[in-house]
Order: sequence, then structure tokens, then C-alpha cells
Amino acid sequence: SVSTIGIAAVIALSNGTATSFTNVDCSALVPANARVATIQSICVNASTTAHGQAQFRTDGETGGYIEQGVGVADASNDFRGVMTFPLELPSTRILEYRRANSAGYAALGVYIYVLGYEE
Repeated sequence: SVSTIGIAAVIALSNGTATSFTNVDCSALVPANARVATIQSICVNASTTAHGQAQFRTDGETGGYIEQGVGVADASNDFRGVMTFPLELPSTRILEYRRANSAGYAALGVYIYVLGYEE
């Protein structure tokens, strides 16, 4: 369990802020024979006026992505959106992420954890 091994053992990205699709190398967390990883994303929004959005996809994918919407923070707490999802990984074990950068979207901090995998 995470409480036993510590969170550093499963984190693939800490406070990412990329606004175009950017590689996240999961090879240290996912063995070469695995094809699907269980990903947990936590997106942190400090804005009290704008919601945020992040997208995740398999490296090299051009036809779609998994999208995560993130609510607006209140005056004393950041909003943390949490999502867990399976994602097919290529043999390189790289996924891609980005946060929305269009007008009206908040600048998020994106955290990616690998909770498990399937062969």
C-alpha cells in the first residue's frame, strides 16, 4: 500500500504545468511487459475565479484523450480534482499530459501517480 511504501515510490509527475502535450516517462514504475497502467491524476487549482482542465493520452495518440475538469478554489483552500483511470501504454511506457491554456482556464498543477498495471 502507499502508506507502507511512501508516495515517492509511485509518483511519475509532480506539479506539471505543460500547456502542450508533454511526455511523462513511467518506465521506472511500470515493467516492460505491462500494457495498461492504472493512473491517478491530481490536479490542483488555486484560482478562485476560473476552473481548470487537463488531458492525458497514450504517447503518440492523435485521435483522443482522457479529460479531467477541475473546480474553482475557495478563499482558503485550493481545489484538488482526483481521477483514477486505466491507460494503455506503448512499449516505451510513456504517457502524455497537458493542462488547458485557453482564455478563462486556470493554471493547474498536475500530479500523476502509477497505482498499478496489467500485463
